[in-house]
Amino acid sequence: MISNRAPYDRWRAGEGRALSEQQRIGARAFRRACASCHSGPDLSDGGFHAIAPASRDHGLGEVTGRRADDGRFRTPPLRNVALTAPYLHDGSAQTLGEATDSHGAIASGLGAEHRIAIVAFLGALTDRAFIGDPRYALPQSACGVAL
Repeated sequence: MISNRAPYDRWRAGEGRALSEQQRIGARAFRRACASCHSGPDLSDGGFHAIAPASRDHGLGEVTGRRADDGRFRTPPLRNVALTAPYLHDGSAQTLGEATDSHGAIASGLGAEHRIAIVAFLGALTDRAFIGDPRYALPQSACGVAL
């Protein structure tokens, strides 16, 4: 299953009006503040990063036993992210705004206008054609039994 017809994809392919002005501002701010971890086709480098001071949840450190890995979590892909609340590894952010604000020093380096624009940009990662495709819907039955 490939989701690649979101407004963001159309904009990258040259369709200038696929994103609103606010989403374009958000795309530029996202590139500056977020793309070091959220990169590639699915907007994830697949790596483990600490975005805030380590909490009781040790993250990767729980697996490796290395104190240096405490608080590090895999970067999630952002395709269709506006549909996947709650956010963060523990579901502690109910909105995309809360999730972006939780990124500590990264978020504090952005003004409110840019944080809001980034959230608008994240909405442009939703591929409505993909999520509305009946081929990917939950089946109504399996093995002759209604689900």
